[in-house]
Amino acid sequence: MDKFFIKYAPIILFINVLGLHLMGYVINNCILRQMSLWLTVGVVDATFAFFCGKLIQRLNKQAITDALTGLKNRGYFYFCMTNEFKKLVKNEVHLSLLFIDLDCFKVINDEYGHLAGDKILVEVSDVMQRNVRVRDTVIRWGGEEFAIILPNTDQTGAIQLAERLRSIIESYIFCCAKLTVSVGVATINQMMEVDSFVKLADTALYKAKEIRNSVVFSSSI
Repeated sequence: MDKFFIKYAPIILFINVLGLHLMGYVINNCILRQMSLWLTVGVVDATFAFFCGKLIQRLNKQAITDALTGLKNRGYFYFCMTNEFKKLVKNEVHLSLLFIDLDCFKVINDEYGHLAGDKILVEVSDVMQRNVRVRDTVIRWGGEEFAIILPNTDQTGAIQLAERLRSIIESYIFCCAKLTVSVGVATINQMMEVDSFVKLADTALYKAKEIRNSVVFSSSI
């Protein structure tokens, strides 16, 4: 759904409904004493439309947000990538993608329980959000795996960020356990299928997980 409409849905619906009521008043050439009635009905309906707009915003947020961590979800990932690929072609820039997996997370769940595991996932999400740029998008891919979309970022910049996140998480004091991550990094500067780009980063992640607590880079350039 269009970002502009989602952002201003309550106001758009309010103004449109109120405008339609006032237009109806003018078209029917009502006498002056009926104006208050038309205006009252119009405000009531427009207010209802406003709250419908707020509901649309809330439902849209729920559809693209991971309930546990508050990060954007996998569905939003593909929406975001579509937009980034358009910029890639138009501006001839680099686009990088990080795939991040928490090492030995099953051990943490088994030893401390799933509630503790969930708390760690929330903490990791917060750490990543606080250590990326505003234009970067952190995604909860699923389970203990995350993705970060890095617009206008070349190989060097992507690897530097991946190493910084890996180091920060390794030294971070989580609620119940120490933690390390494996990171797969991919960079492109030309159009390709989104799933092919994902596979590129995922292959790098697979190699990183064989080592653990490491960053592995893969490029199509």
